[in-house]
Amino acid sequence: MPVSKKFLAYFEERSIYHIYAKSVGNNLLFYDDADKFQYLKKYFIFLGKFVDTYAYNLLDNHVHFITKIKEKQIIIDYLKTLPEISLTDTQCRFLEGKCSINTLIKQQFQRLSVSHTIYINSTYNRKGNLFCRPFKRRLITGEDYLLRAFVYVHANQIHHKLSNTFQDCKWSSYNEILGTHPTDLARDEVIILFGGQEKYISVHDELALKYLGYDFD
Repeated sequence: MPVSKKFLAYFEERSIYHIYAKSVGNNLLFYDDADKFQYLKKYFIFLGKFVDTYAYNLLDNHVHFITKIKEKQIIIDYLKTLPEISLTDTQCRFLEGKCSINTLIKQQFQRLSVSHTIYINSTYNRKGNLFCRPFKRRLITGEDYLLRAFVYVHANQIHHKLSNTFQDCKWSSYNEILGTHPTDLARDEVIILFGGQEKYISVHDELALKYLGYDFD
């Protein structure tokens, strides 16, 4: 079944997106917490220099992210620090002005999916694709939409009856945003977006019962 164009947004610098990736046939993406740890670690390896990550949630058969694409020049400056031999063909073409930031970001997500698929197939003796293609991404426009997207992502485990509260959601970024330990998330930006930690908590609590009205999936 073709994916609607509204779920295949074009990546542009400084824009914010809700990104959703699901397994083929509802197969497991993760068999235990170690698999989720590995996936999240690889996510920041493949995407950390290309996007600012605002939120995430890892469930057994799908994942959610809210990300802001970094400025084009920041990405260019980063890629120029890498040895040329380590650059992918797409990264080289991007530096040469021969492909768009949209193509580059899509490839980085695809590299993440391929890497995780290889890891899962090798570890659990399985074969074949793991992720549905293409992965979904939706442009987030407006502050109200953004706040609802945060609650939707963080409440996903509650919706699927895997947790009872935001605080119980081990593999979501809800608690990490409120924490003080080092993080790869754009924590300070998120708190500013909400107007402080207290507002962050209250908005989540207020919108939690309404988030099913958000029509991403």
